Amino acid sequence: MTHKNSCLYLQSAGVFPNPAHEPPQISVWSPAPHQLKIQLFDASGQQLWQEEWDVIAGENRRMVSAQWKSWPTGAYFLSLADENGQKQILSLLRQ
Repeated sequence: MTHKNSCLYLQSAGVFPNPAHEPPQISVWSPAPHQLKIQLFDASGQQLWQEEWDVIAGENRRMVSAQWKSWPTGAYFLSLADENGQKQILSLLRQ
């Protein structure tokens, strides 16, 4: 059974610092354990990075790929999706 307040937990997800020169961190507060699929896309829609992330109940943080420094400056999109189909897209800027 899914509680109403847990249905939208990915809306609290954030990425910081933003804009970023160094690899930014993803922050997610989750009411329960979930498995997230993280995908990073450039402005043209090309997927640059993907990873699975097992989050725990509470605050979770994870660094975006260390390859961040090798990517050109510009806009990127970070997709977070859980096993229940909940999805959140975050935009970030590489300086």
